[in-house]
Amino acid sequence: MTVKTILLSVLATLAALLILALSVLLVQGVDRFQDAARAERSNQITASLLTASGHWAEERGFTNLALNAPNAAGTDVIAHIHALRTQADADYFAALNRLPQADIAANPRFSQQFDAAYARLKALRAQVDQELKLPRSARDPALLAAWFPAASAVIEQSQLSGIHYSSQTLNTTSVIAKDAIVRHNLWMMSEYAGRERGLLAGIISAGRPITPEQMNTLSEYRAHVQDGWNVVAHLQLRADEQAMLSGQMAQVRTGFFEDYETLRLRILAQGRAGEAYSLTAQEWFDQSTAAISLILDLEKGNALYVESRVQQQKRSEAGLLALCIFGLIAGVAAVAAAFWLVNRHVLYTMSNLNAIFDNATDGLITIDARGTIKSFNPACEAMFQRQARDVRGQNISILMPEPFHGEHVAREVTGLRKTGEVFPMELSVTRFELDDGVHFCGVLRDITKARMAEKDRQSLLEKLTESNTELERFAYAASHDMQEPIRMVMSFSQMVVQDYEARLDDKGREYLLVLSDSAHRLHTMVRELLQYARLGREGLTYGEVDLSDQLDHVKVNLSELIKDSGALISHDAMPHVRGNAVQLLRLLQNLISNAIKYQPQGRRPQVHVTVEERESDWLFGVRDNGLGIDEAYRQVIFEPFKRLHTHAHIKGVGFGLSICRKIVENHDGRIWVESAPDGGSIFYFTVSKIAPANRPAG
Repeated sequence: MTVKTILLSVLATLAALLILALSVLLVQGVDRFQDAARAERSNQITASLLTASGHWAEERGFTNLALNAPNAAGTDVIAHIHALRTQADADYFAALNRLPQADIAANPRFSQQFDAAYARLKALRAQVDQELKLPRSARDPALLAAWFPAASAVIEQSQLSGIHYSSQTLNTTSVIAKDAIVRHNLWMMSEYAGRERGLLAGIISAGRPITPEQMNTLSEYRAHVQDGWNVVAHLQLRADEQAMLSGQMAQVRTGFFEDYETLRLRILAQGRAGEAYSLTAQEWFDQSTAAISLILDLEKGNALYVESRVQQQKRSEAGLLALCIFGLIAGVAAVAAAFWLVNRHVLYTMSNLNAIFDNATDGLITIDARGTIKSFNPACEAMFQRQARDVRGQNISILMPEPFHGEHVAREVTGLRKTGEVFPMELSVTRFELDDGVHFCGVLRDITKARMAEKDRQSLLEKLTESNTELERFAYAASHDMQEPIRMVMSFSQMVVQDYEARLDDKGREYLLVLSDSAHRLHTMVRELLQYARLGREGLTYGEVDLSDQLDHVKVNLSELIKDSGALISHDAMPHVRGNAVQLLRLLQNLISNAIKYQPQGRRPQVHVTVEERESDWLFGVRDNGLGIDEAYRQVIFEPFKRLHTHAHIKGVGFGLSICRKIVENHDGRIWVESAPDGGSIFYFTVSKIAPANRPAG
């Protein structure tokens, strides 16, 4: 068989593959055009579900406001609630009716879960209509407690359905995939902002201060809002997408995260301090609704952009179909011309093949049907530490250890260097024929380093898995086996105080007080222990964090402690860093709180936060004028349960600095303490300029 004949055969095969490839592209083009149309209909369904969720959220908040109002609701209020119900229900069921047209099957599980939540909501709606006619003092407390969760369940099920239906078209176009991310996070922002709106409206309407439990709930809501915005704000936008959405995103930044945030912080401060609220519940509800509407407007703007992109995709796919048809015709003509050219010229010379063979980075070796080595390129010489002239004419078995002589057709084999060293390698074999018979060409790659790295990764994975398993067992024991007995001790000690205090003498009452205080301290220790354990397991999202804003939040959170102690808090100009906002807030709050609390009697605390930019990280320092820390204890204090002062002197369980160390380690940094030149202590910690990768909950 001549080289010309071989080339003609190869060319014929390539021609067949070209025609096949163009045919496949044509079929795929038709499928992608249909998928784009399907994605357009799916986008309309998701938009209806988002609209329904928005109206349900308004119904939830407005109804919650009316239920917490002291007086019976007026007819206009009840009529507005009914209008929101009607619109939300109509939008949702209209979306379901579009499913068959979009060729999307309804999910029975989501339908069952929504039907159950919706039935619960309808039952509560009927009760709400009756209760709104009564003053608050005559309303059923159980209804007040059940309404908000029931409405939230319907909203959540609607959104899960929307995400599910959107996910069925994720393979059509990348803009639909990005839209699913944006919609989910914008919904999360509006949903938790709506929950915050409803909770604060009820508190303001009742004229009550904000309890610590409510403050924790509000903080969780705000963290969800911030996490959602971090995702949306940092998505890579196309130029046309940027032009279409930048204005609305700017309105969210200023109107929601600046103007509305100022109002929210003022209400929180008034609620924590037990002061009279500066707004009525209705005024708060209206202003928060206006702020949330900015997020909903961004949702609508994103939906409009997606719709325009899908239309563009449909036009593009139509053009691709025409191009594929033209390509088929041109391909046939090109193949005919190529056959004519091959008949006149040999496309490749032996010098070209030799150049490829000698300069290939992978090892290339050819053998005949008996296993005799015919060629051995320079990459093989380096791999086996043998010269080509020494191995040509030898059997292939000299390159493999004794047990593996017969494995030269396997995907992964073991090689043998001239020194006797055994090493792993990848081998792919191709059969070909020449005039003198059948031959084989092998492509070899040394994978020693890859296998060592894989072994190290596997070892690390096993250690991490074992560590996570122990941590899960520990968290379970702490939450179930320890907390319940503690709660029993607390509960029964309280019952003894209430029922038997009068029968006890002074010594008995003193013992009872010690018992109750110890139980509360133990409960706090277990709670802090769980918080410490979860720091290494919770899912973390890293983004740009303004530490100046975080310090402002710390001052708000510690306002009572700062006021009572007269502390002076100052700081250098704070940078933006890459990290997790919630954990960095907790870190700064723990260090500043300790600096205020650990002071000599009668001294006014002075705390200053410093910052220094270095090549690969930021160096922060929290300096105080407090008690100071002896050098012998500067490592011990970062261990759990380690305290240098008694609980009676300064409240605490010894977990604050342990939590700080965990947070700093999560940001690839370290933390330590030194003595200040003029007394007190300086807690230093670093934050890497390169944030770790986002990780899911472990």
